[in-house]
Amino acid sequence: MGKLTNLNPPSPIVDADLPASITRDGEMAAVMAAHLNAANPHPEYLTPSEFLTADFFFQVSAPTLVANTWQDVGPSLAYGESGKPAVWLITLYFQYPDPSGNLVDHWQYCGAGILGCIFWKANNLGEGCIINLEAHTDFSYTVKVRGGLGQARKLQMNPDRAINVVAPGFLRVYLKKML
Repeated sequence: MGKLTNLNPPSPIVDADLPASITRDGEMAAVMAAHLNAANPHPEYLTPSEFLTADFFFQVSAPTLVANTWQDVGPSLAYGESGKPAVWLITLYFQYPDPSGNLVDHWQYCGAGILGCIFWKANNLGEGCIINLEAHTDFSYTVKVRGGLGQARKLQMNPDRAINVVAPGFLRVYLKKML
């Protein structure tokens, strides 16, 4: 660098003025074209069509949910397509650690419900579906679940009592497309 070829009098900067480490327009265009033409450039993510046809789950580490309050949970997802209803079988699985910090079978809560009809873009939110959670070591409780606002949206949950799962515990949400 160090050359002032673009000042006094003004002249365009030429390729020789740029360090070799800077990507040139042609190189960038080739990288972008390869990415856009790749069949699946991000295999770690589900494509919208894969999501809408696949059984799916996501996991949230150590969730804390306030009682009687709607809260966003998990990733933003598109739960339907334009002009089509969708019905999802949803299962919630909370795994708590025991007092020693171990994940054991008798410290879990699980329940399922039907979440539907969710169109591709919700503008008004209802009360969602009520999922009764069965528990091994405690009284059962309920969680209302619904899709949030917008096209790509998070699930929202509203438990009837506080949920505080400490690490290494988690919430796993299973979804199965029914319609």
